[in-house]
Parts: sequence; C-alpha cells; structure tokens
Amino acid sequence: VEFQCILVGNLLNKSRIVSTARDPVQPTTCFGCCGAVPPPGSSVKALVDPAEVRKNILTDLDTEPWQEYFWNPYTGSLLRLSWEASKLPPDGVADGDPSSSAAGAPKLKFLDLWPQKLPLLGEDARWSVDGCVRVIDTAFGDVENAIQQDQFTDDDMFYLEYASESVFLSYFIPVDPALNNVVKALRVVATVAKRLRDSDAPYKLDLPCEFRFVRGSSRAVLSPIYTEGVQDPAAGPLFMSIEVPTFTGGSIDPTLAKQDGAPMRSWLAAFEEIEQGFKAVSPKAQPHYAKFYGLKRDAGGRYSTFDPAVSRGIVPEARKAQFRAAMARLDPTGVFENNFGKHLVGA
Repeated sequence: VEFQCILVGNLLNKSRIVSTARDPVQPTTCFGCCGAVPPPGSSVKALVDPAEVRKNILTDLDTEPWQEYFWNPYTGSLLRLSWEASKLPPDGVADGDPSSSAAGAPKLKFLDLWPQKLPLLGEDARWSVDGCVRVIDTAFGDVENAIQQDQFTDDDMFYLEYASESVFLSYFIPVDPALNNVVKALRVVATVAKRLRDSDAPYKLDLPCEFRFVRGSSRAVLSPIYTEGVQDPAAGPLFMSIEVPTFTGGSIDPTLAKQDGAPMRSWLAAFEEIEQGFKAVSPKAQPHYAKFYGLKRDAGGRYSTFDPAVSRGIVPEARKAQFRAAMARLDPTGVFENNFGKHLVGA
C-alpha cells in the first residue's frame, strides 16, 4: 500500500508537507506547526478559505483514489491521508477478495486520547479551546505515527478504534464540481467552533473533524446515497462523508438521560446547530443512520435523538417497499424488527 501522510495548515494559507510514508517523522512533528488559534472575532473564512480547500482537497484522485482528512476547526490545520487499494488482499479479508471495500485500508490501534493526555494537560483542558486544540493536534501526531509504524489491518481509518466513550455526528453531503458544498459543510463546523471559542460555553469540540469522499450506487437498497441505475460504485456521484466526533462520559451523557448540566446542554446545542447546518447545505444531505443524528428538542427544551421524522425521510418509499418484501420472505415472524427499523423502513 502506497501511503502519504501530509499535514497542511493550508486552510489558514500555511501549506507545507510535513511527512510521507517514505519520510519518517518524530512523534512531535505535528506539535507546534499547526498554527495558533485565531483570536476572538476572527472570521470563519480565516478557517475555511475556498481557494485553499479547492487546492488541497480531492487532488490526485487518479493516483490516490482513497483519501481521508482530519481537520482542526479551531486552527484550520488539515491532515490528509491518501492511498491506493492494495492488489494483494490483506489478512482477514473475507474469502481473500481484493475487491472488498476494506482491501488495502489501514486500521489504527486504539487511541484513548483524553485519559492518556489529561494528566499532562490538566483536568480543565477538556473545557478549554487551548486544551482541545492540543488534543486534536495530538490525534494528528498519533495518526501520523501509526502510519509510520505500519499499523495496518483490513478495516476503516477510524483513529478511535475501540473507544466506548465517543459519539460521531455524521452526514453525507453531495459534492459539486466547484466543491462549494464542501466549503459550506466545513464552514458549518467552523462557525460552531468559533461560537464556542468566543463564548463562555462550557462545551468545546474536542476531537478532529473527519471527512472522506464516497460514491453513490444502486448496489445497496438502504444506502443513504443510493443512486438509481449506477451499478459500478466507481462511476457514481461523489458525496462528502463528514463526521464530528466528541468524547462522552463524565458530564456528557450520550443516552441523554441526564440533560441538566451546563456542559451537557452546551454540547447538545452545538451538535443540533451542526446537524441543522449540514441539512441546509443541500436538500440531498442525509445522515449516516448507524451513527448519531436526529436531534430533536421538545417544547420543554428536552432533547431526544434519532427523530423518527428524520429516519423516515432517509429511504424513499419504493426502496422501503422493496426491502419490506424481502424481509417478509426472509424474516416472516419479525425476529429482526425493532422500533428504529420500523421508523427507517416502515410503511
């Protein structure tokens, strides 16, 4: 697998290559080179410059068709990982099938950043922009080091492989030729990061924003990016898969059972704003329904997740009927039915 690991502070107009797979780096390479946090009052454009986005995102697709990006929304720094699918199936690929979507993709060892880094950064780091910037840049360094150490398996590029205390808000957004939707989606996150940075809101975004690009096809009936008539996944329309993760535990309860604390309310408001912003980028934006989505606030201000109205809108009725017909044949007694499934594919 040919790898490049490139740190480009280019969303702040500070472009430079820090490392590649053939140029090993020291563990501290990513520290101190990502740019300082812009001062309060600085514009969102300073974090998401359209020209820099177009110059550094989705380049070299002919030679590097798989690309993964990690972005610090406070500083604008961007880590790009790019690779080609291996022609030799890695260990663990089912039936040795090199066409598997997992073939050639790396998997990073478990990184549990906050428990590891908080003793060094101090207990208040999680609730400060400076602390969160340090942890995000630490994630950049750990990703880079894992690449250099060849920690590859046949799986996805998540940098939190087994983290039980984290959630990912994730949406698919269609990509236009000028990448305007990419800029808009990044500005949604940057706008919220700026608001949190410039206010006394107790919650701060505390992990890198992660995004990659995938193509729609008609091979999966329930896919949020299903594209009628496209059998070849390599020929389908391009979508940005953007994820905003956060650590949970302590004051942040992903079950939403307790919502009274200020950090909890601040987190829910931030994620609600980001989700509504993603929806506003394009009417075709859809949530990744295996992740965190569908935040809804009732008249009393209490939040719930996986809003049935959002779930019902992910899959068109014709494909729901197709899936229900298959399930009636394969699961006539409803062994695999649940409320979420009923919302997603119910009549």
